Amino acid sequence: MKTVTIKPPWLLGFTRRFISLNQPLMQDFGAWHFQPGMRFQEKAQWWRPGFSRSTPHEGVDFCCFKDKAGELVYLRPGCKIPALFKGRVAALFDDFLGRSLYIVHKDNGCQLSGTIYAHIQPVPEITVGRVVEAGEVVGVTAPQRRSGPLRSHLHLSMCRAAKNVPPPTDWQTIHHLPIELINPFS
Repeated sequence: MKTVTIKPPWLLGFTRRFISLNQPLMQDFGAWHFQPGMRFQEKAQWWRPGFSRSTPHEGVDFCCFKDKAGELVYLRPGCKIPALFKGRVAALFDDFLGRSLYIVHKDNGCQLSGTIYAHIQPVPEITVGRVVEAGEVVGVTAPQRRSGPLRSHLHLSMCRAAKNVPPPTDWQTIHHLPIELINPFS
């Protein structure tokens, strides 16, 4: 397995905050590790090597990292998740591993940008309409709901939508609304 170093502007701040919030698990953090299927638009199932997804991956899965010695360390249930940007909670909905949280960030008059944090347990104070600050804890990684190889992880999607598009209410809605999913690492 290959470690990929990717540096979009938001990743450094997110990673620093994630490390700070999740001690001692993250004390020897070296770099995020992305297996085939964890990145945007990939079709492999990282939890079942040799199998493919029915649709391309809608985001990026943060599941594990390499420590300073090069060893693979997996996230655990309960890892605190910071908000990437300031925004307003537009929707909360169930997913197959936990809940998904949709936060709207920018309004340039006709278009919004948003972030979806999936497979999490939102903290109790996160409710629809609430404004969150960048770095604020919005949830924790959810425990596995069923036995199997799929580990606790944060799925992160980024998107753009017209101002008048209703927020998604489930993952099927996301695929039917005029929402443009974008590569978080672009």
